[in-house]
Amino acid sequence: MVKIKFPAALAVLGLVIALAIFTAKVGAFGNTVVAPNARPNVLEHITFASTFTDADARYLQTSLEWLREYLPEWYTYVADAKPLLFAQDETQRARGIISYAKCCYTRGTGAITFSAPLGQWNLDEMPAVPGVQAQQVQFLSVLIHEVTHIRDVRAGRFEHARDARTCIAAEQSANDSELAFARALTRVQITGDANARANYRLIADKHLEITQDNAEGVAWKIVCFLMHDE
Repeated sequence: MVKIKFPAALAVLGLVIALAIFTAKVGAFGNTVVAPNARPNVLEHITFASTFTDADARYLQTSLEWLREYLPEWYTYVADAKPLLFAQDETQRARGIISYAKCCYTRGTGAITFSAPLGQWNLDEMPAVPGVQAQQVQFLSVLIHEVTHIRDVRAGRFEHARDARTCIAAEQSANDSELAFARALTRVQITGDANARANYRLIADKHLEITQDNAEGVAWKIVCFLMHDE
């Protein structure tokens, strides 16, 4: 249930790690007033731990709204995993951990913890093009990965990984979802001028290439064996 960053790779996947219980509070958007004909707030049924900032909440809101507009089936995939708790634990950076998920807490809440402020992930492999879409694609990919873990546990498909075998099975499931999402991103036709569309195409194609390489690699399996020494 972990996304681990190795040099020159998007995110190599690995282990299950226990999530410290955070003191939850309602985020800045928890009391947003929605007009009668407005679409539902994408942050509904999402709780933010005290480590999560208002800027993070806004970034999450913007990303989920983009997902709902361009890939509604994947937005539903995330929304169906609610209720969710979002938190940050920057101490995980030193261990190379980007994110990890834990399910489930009170009332079946799934928790996703990130080791860095949202929207601040940069990879040398991604094209250096203007705008925020390179970061947003990376973030949404990690989100899909962690949401898959939560959905799998709720559905009884995988227990929390207690050995290398279950770790690999759980990570394979999350990898498969992340790869399917990467392929879907390449089919998106965004709005904007020709330059914006070309930049997005460059990002989406490169992201698919990186995700495919990581999924077919063995590094994430090695992590499972190292973390679950039998």
